Amino acid sequence: MKVVASIRQRSFARFVAVDLAEAARRLGWAVHWIDFDALTQQLHGAPIEAWQAALARVTEDLRAFGPDLVFSYGIEAILPPFPAMLPDDPWRLADVAQAPVACFFYDFGTPFDRPVDATTAPYIERLQRADVRVFCWDRAALADLARYGVAAEYLPMAVNDDMFFPPAAGAARDLPVLFSGGPTPERLATLRALAPLGLEIYGYDEAAWTADHDLAPCYRGFVPERDRLRALYQRARVTPNVTRAHGRASLNMRVFEAMACGCLVVTDQADEAATLLTPGEDLVVVPAGKSMAAVVSASLADATTSARIAAAGADTVRTSHTYVARLASIRDRLKAFMSESRAWPFWDQFLLADPSRALRFVEALRADRTLLREDLWHAAEATAHMKLGRWDVARRSCDAARRANPALLRLQSLDRLLHTH
Repeated sequence: MKVVASIRQRSFARFVAVDLAEAARRLGWAVHWIDFDALTQQLHGAPIEAWQAALARVTEDLRAFGPDLVFSYGIEAILPPFPAMLPDDPWRLADVAQAPVACFFYDFGTPFDRPVDATTAPYIERLQRADVRVFCWDRAALADLARYGVAAEYLPMAVNDDMFFPPAAGAARDLPVLFSGGPTPERLATLRALAPLGLEIYGYDEAAWTADHDLAPCYRGFVPERDRLRALYQRARVTPNVTRAHGRASLNMRVFEAMACGCLVVTDQADEAATLLTPGEDLVVVPAGKSMAAVVSASLADATTSARIAAAGADTVRTSHTYVARLASIRDRLKAFMSESRAWPFWDQFLLADPSRALRFVEALRADRTLLREDLWHAAEATAHMKLGRWDVARRSCDAARRANPALLRLQSLDRLLHTH
């Protein structure tokens, strides 16, 4: 399998993209990496022609590589790679690569933060196409994607076990409580109560942390380098996890990375923790009616039990919750996705030449496999039946597509055509 992976933003997202690419390599897949963020830094101050030339080189490299699949962090593959300098350029990785796109959602915002409107409809329509499949870390967000008519399935976050691992035997854990991440009102409120327990905070948005009277003395700065962050987790005894709104039913990267380093994680996300891990054996959850501070304090007081749980958690995460394991778990799904995506150009050819043959083609596909996008195939069949003048049958195909995906935007144009007959 030949995979193109890329990143266009300067944030912790790049680490997830890198980890997915590295996991693919470890599975024996060929990987072509495109760092649009690095190109943006290199081209800063250059004329427009230089940016366009860079895209031409990327295009040439893509054509030479001939990918089978594109890995996209969120919707980056359908966005302009250089939005500040070439906002109106039509170049999109999803189109230029000429390969299906696996979108990995580890954040959840635009265009899913409002009803479908004139601004968001083009993005939703693009994500609904047959060459896109979303893998989402958050079960609640997965339900939102279904309401937007986007084909998606669950794939939680994980860890790069080559980057995060326990310290050498006998290493001292001299940092009682470590928090790494950004401030939110919920986090500020929770962490204030942890300040007397030896809390150290490493995160972005220094102004917000230092503006807080109780937490300012705990703030130690931002640690963007993962080797430094690993060293901190290897020293820490406890890491509290306070869930953010954009990951309301999920465990974030901090949980897996801290656990992989043998640090005890105490999390407020009990449901997801119980789904992926074993509370009380791999990590500790805050039970209803108790505070994070009370649970963290008890964990610090019982060093033997905490060390046992932390060691078991490290073994579990490094065995079962790596990005290699995640990709291996969806390998067959990706192959089915790629295979079905390759069928659509044949459908298009048959539809132009002989709609009856196109319909027989779909029948043969269904006899051969379980189709991932029955909504789109039913809609396609409706088009073929219209070409053949079978308007009643076309309506039934549209109804079948609507049952499979009520939010499919393609149905709007088909309904307009059917309304005239």
